[in-house]
Amino acid sequence: MDIFAERLKALRKEHSMTLKQVSAALEIPLTTYANYAQGKRAPPIWFVVAVCNLFNVSADYIVGRTNDY
Repeated sequence: MDIFAERLKALRKEHSMTLKQVSAALEIPLTTYANYAQGKRAPPIWFVVAVCNLFNVSADYIVGRTNDY
């Protein structure tokens, strides 16, 4: 699993959200979110930005460039 997928999963759990809740918050199909969360598909930049906004983290954090939120 890549760093993006690992951090996406960790952030979801830290915020006590289900896969379904996150996909609804991001307004995407559950299967699409699951593919990003499992590292099966590379997410588009708009998705990275949306995740950063949802969980209040930096893009550098979510893609593994830093360990600071």
